[in-house]
Amino acid sequence: MQEVEQEKSEEVASYSTGNRTGKKATSDKKTIKNTGKSILHMGADGSTGYSVNGGGTIDFPCGKKVYYTFYQNNGYNGRGPVISEAKQDCGQTINANGDQYNKK
Repeated sequence: MQEVEQEKSEEVASYSTGNRTGKKATSDKKTIKNTGKSILHMGADGSTGYSVNGGGTIDFPCGKKVYYTFYQNNGYNGRGPVISEAKQDCGQTINANGDQYNKK
């Protein structure tokens, strides 16, 4: 019985490192959480067309690099800083703030 309780507590153990939080288990996805009030515009390897409302979340495959995009040349196609590198932050939630890049 004690072993089962210990296993359960290990399964639900979580950690927080900087802006990244999540369970210790590996996963094939990562979650981006918009901590800002404005829409967060993002790109991921091969596409610039992702957005999430303030307070919302969006999942990406773990193998994709995710980065901020900003308004440039009549669209959100300017490439900003990386939010999460490819094959990193698997199974985690990464906090990102859309307010700083959401200016036309």
